[in-house]
Amino acid sequence: MARRPAPTCRGQQAAFLYSSVQLVKNVANLSRSRAGQFLAAMRWLSLALFIIGLARPQFVDSETSVKASGVDIVVALDLSGSMESEDFQLKGQRVNRLAIAKDVVKAGMRERFDEMRRMGIRTVMITGGTRGLGLELARQAGLAGARVVL
Repeated sequence: MARRPAPTCRGQQAAFLYSSVQLVKNVANLSRSRAGQFLAAMRWLSLALFIIGLARPQFVDSETSVKASGVDIVVALDLSGSMESEDFQLKGQRVNRLAIAKDVVKAGMRERFDEMRRMGIRTVMITGGTRGLGLELARQAGLAGARVVL
C-alpha cells in the first residue's frame, strides 16, 4: 500500500499519513488463469491431505477372536414416584415397589458375589453417592470388605 501525505493548506507536508488503494485498484478486476486456478485447487488439496495425514488413519486387516466366559450383572431400577406405591407385601407387611425390587436383587447378588469370591475375582462397587452410602450398599449386598469407588 502506498502512503500519501494528507493535503495541507500551506504546502507543508502533514504529519498524518493514510493508506491508499489507488495503486492496486485494477488488480481486483483481474481473473485467474487456468494455471492459477489449478494451483489454488492443488494448495487446498495438499492442505486437506496434510490434515488427514496428521490424524494418522490406520487400516487393520486382522481379526482376533477371544473366547471368554463370564457373567455380566446389570441392574437398572426405576426411581420415579410410582415406585413409592405400597402395593406389595413382604413378610406380612405392606412395602413399596422399590423395596421389593431391592429384595429380589439382594437375594441373587449375594450368591453371585460369593461365587466370584470363590473364583478369586475381586469385586469393586461404583456408586454415585457418598462413601457411607456405598459401604452400606456393599454391606447389604454381602460385600463386606469390598472396595467402594465414588
